[in-house]
This record gives sequence, structure tokens and C-alpha cells, in this order.
Amino acid sequence: MEMLDRFGWQRVDREQILEIRQRLSHLETMTWSSILVSAKKQNHSVEVYKIIPEAQAWLAEREILLDKITLLHCSNKEVIWGYLAENGVFVLLWWDPLHQVYPVEKKHT
Repeated sequence: MEMLDRFGWQRVDREQILEIRQRLSHLETMTWSSILVSAKKQNHSVEVYKIIPEAQAWLAEREILLDKITLLHCSNKEVIWGYLAENGVFVLLWWDPLHQVYPVEKKHT
């Protein structure tokens, strides 16, 4: 988990951490297929080249070589970023409360 960064977890307050913990606990009861396929609107992978250059550079500096990175929504905008390790464990990277790592325009806005 990145702690001191633009998308670091140092910005999470006590109330948010409890909500995040609850969300992650709920996800632990599900299979990855349920999380990433059935709920693909809320949780999905994004090609690394599509995320902002700052985030791409952060991954490259740490030699985290991935084609895709996964986002798990906590709310409409609040996103947890990470990746699925070979052992099936989700490695937490960033807290992105304003959905800035991969900005998307909402349809019909």
C-alpha cells in the first residue's frame, strides 16, 4: 500500500477506513469471477497505458510490471486500486477518492 503519495492511504480518515474495511470484507466473501465479471460496472481491470502518466511512472519506478490494473469501487467516485497477485491475493496500491487515476467522462453529462 502506498502511504505518502498523491493517491496514498494517508488521506483516508477513520470513517473512510471503516467503510473500506467493510467493503473489502464483503468482497472477501465473493469469488474473483463474481467481483470482476458479475459486478464489472463497479469493479474491473484497466490497461495500464490508459491510467494517468503519474500512476504509470509510479508503477515503473517500483518495477511493478503489469498490463492491467484493477479498480474496486467503494462509492460512485471512491476507488481502491491494486492488482491480483499470482496467489489470488489482491495487492492494494492506491486510494483514489476522486477517481483521478483513470478519469472517465460519465455518459450523458
